[in-house]
Amino acid sequence: MTIERRWRQLAWSAVIVAWAVIIWAGAQMSPERAYDDAFITYRYAANLRDGLGLVYNPGEWVLGTTAPLYALLLGMLGKTGVMLPTLGHVIGVAAWAVTALFSAALLWNDSAENPIRRFLPAALAPLLIAVQPALWNSLGMEAALVVALMLVSAVSWLRGHRVVVVVALAALILVRQDGALWALVLGLEMWRREKRLPWREGLAVVLLTLLWFVYAQWRYGSFLPNSIAAKVGQNELMAVTEANGFGTFVRDFWQTVTVGSILIALLFALLLLLSVVAVRRRRQFGWLWVWLIGYLLVYSILDVATFPWYFVPPVVIACLLAALGCGELAPLWDRSFGRIAFALPVILIVSLGANLVAQVQAQPERYRPAYRAAAAWLASETRPTDAVAAIEIGALGFFSNRPIVDTMGLVTPALTVRQFGWGETLVYAINALQPDYAVVLPDTAWDGIVGQPWFEALYAPAATFDGVSIYRRQEVPQPAHVITPNFPFAEGIILRQIAYDGQRLETTDTLQLDLTVDVTADQSQSLYFDLFLADAQTFERFAPTAVMPFAGGYGTQFWRAGDRFVVPAELTVPASLNDGVYQIGVGLNGQDVLAGWLRYGDPPVLEPVVTDAEDIAWLDGPVLLGLDPAETTVQPGTTATFTVSWRLPEAQTRDLKTFYHLVDESGTIVAQRDQRPVNGRWPLPVWQAGEEVTEVVSIVLPADVPPGKYDLNIGWYDAAGRLLLEEDSADRVQVEQALTVIAK
Repeated sequence: MTIERRWRQLAWSAVIVAWAVIIWAGAQMSPERAYDDAFITYRYAANLRDGLGLVYNPGEWVLGTTAPLYALLLGMLGKTGVMLPTLGHVIGVAAWAVTALFSAALLWNDSAENPIRRFLPAALAPLLIAVQPALWNSLGMEAALVVALMLVSAVSWLRGHRVVVVVALAALILVRQDGALWALVLGLEMWRREKRLPWREGLAVVLLTLLWFVYAQWRYGSFLPNSIAAKVGQNELMAVTEANGFGTFVRDFWQTVTVGSILIALLFALLLLLSVVAVRRRRQFGWLWVWLIGYLLVYSILDVATFPWYFVPPVVIACLLAALGCGELAPLWDRSFGRIAFALPVILIVSLGANLVAQVQAQPERYRPAYRAAAAWLASETRPTDAVAAIEIGALGFFSNRPIVDTMGLVTPALTVRQFGWGETLVYAINALQPDYAVVLPDTAWDGIVGQPWFEALYAPAATFDGVSIYRRQEVPQPAHVITPNFPFAEGIILRQIAYDGQRLETTDTLQLDLTVDVTADQSQSLYFDLFLADAQTFERFAPTAVMPFAGGYGTQFWRAGDRFVVPAELTVPASLNDGVYQIGVGLNGQDVLAGWLRYGDPPVLEPVVTDAEDIAWLDGPVLLGLDPAETTVQPGTTATFTVSWRLPEAQTRDLKTFYHLVDESGTIVAQRDQRPVNGRWPLPVWQAGEEVTEVVSIVLPADVPPGKYDLNIGWYDAAGRLLLEEDSADRVQVEQALTVIAK
């Protein structure tokens, strides 16, 4: 047997061994142990299979998967009845095997004179790819399909199958849009090698993909997956990973390709350097280096969160380049001790294989096992329409089949643009979108939220599964008192409503308030609300309190036009209050508004007026029980006083004033007193239903009032007008000859 035939058989044997390793490794992983993000695509596929469209939440047309063609494929195959995770796993294993086969085909160099250089790279590439843990870990994701299509397109070009090239590149771009970089680099290499611009192939790829992009733009509002913007925002604004520019992304890639082993890193580095030599000598595979550097550069510039499956394509290309570098060992074959150098790739493959076996034995968790139990609970204990907020939405969403509020923004665009920070985004999701349930994870931003009083007022624990807690939104009772100032602060924030339960204040009590605010302009400053109590008569301030919205968890600098928030606040009632009525004061950046009525203590207790006359009632207002002047005869320039007893049959919300008018025989007012009850100290809105109050009313007479008998007119009014009496259409009661004025 010739040496060429032996090496050729070695290459084919390597492919068979690689397939055996791939099939063995694939069989060791349960399809339901894929990365959590795989289940996002599975849910898209499940809804498509069930006739609900390519959506994550039925009825919400958001393109949250970066692999639409993969989801379409799964959805169509899912109609066979095979479970989607099983389909995804099988497709991944098959694509992994195709990648190994086509890696050998790509590096099979029939033009090389030396059979070792001709066949050794083709033998090593499938083995390196088969033992790479990155591919095993990514089973279920679209990553294996991506690299398979990459190599199919490249090999098809080298073999002259143009139609396959076009179809493979179009499918690659539709599986994941970053495949366009591979199409671009491959097209440039075709141009360089063939000395012609491959415009026909390029146009065909554009036409095949354009139909989807036009449909996606119409159906989803954007042909770019929403998850791209979400993942960029996660890193730029939420610091999901430590990615910080090109160097860090390359570091993470290198950590993945070498599985953290110094030995593997040294061997890979040496073989990659040899691949540079091979590229410079034969100028054949420089485009692989161009793509690898370009891929790392693009992802570094985008600064996306570095998820493991992002590294699968560059890992495969690194394996190809390392295998290509092994071909440069060919001249050492016939030298003394030269064959020792061929132990390098063997050591590399064995070391990577050992790491793969170790990972297979360890069976690393790719999502929290408790998600399955939590999802089962949600599926059985909640209504199909109940929305669930979660940080990770893959397994939870797929197995619970409940509407998901994705706090990371992949499938919830309202949160994609609110990625100001982990905690801030969660606070916004809870308060703006009001999900029925929240899945809370330990050691995350949830830790700073679940203990907050405002969160505890909204959500109560429902179930816990190995640290994964589910909180249920509580039925919030309607507040007893709601006032609507509708006050526009200059900063573009409108105080729409103040809600509170208790109207009676007690010393050292805490007054719980909810401030409903509308935002009419984007905010850029961190502002706080000034909260205080104001004496309704003197306007003196008490208990000033600075309120940071949501305990600082979602400050005003993150508020945007169109937002509406209910901001919880509280005031501690000081012991220094005098009996009387107080208003709630809310200030923002130097502007104040007073609203509402709060009662502290009780009106002064006076002897009620007892009279035989019938009570006089105002329509929807107080009842006059009796009136008794302290003196019936007075002189000009003095003060006339009356004791008046009132009863309020029903609680009153109108801030009514009483008028007391002394009128002469012609009906002309000669003296008057307009006031809230009890000299303004006890407005009607704080009276309890059925409460009786006796007050002393003082009317100062002018010094020039003529002697004579004067009637006293009494009535109630506010800005809306006067109240009418129940018995007739009059708006006042007249006490005839209530006072006699005599000359001094």
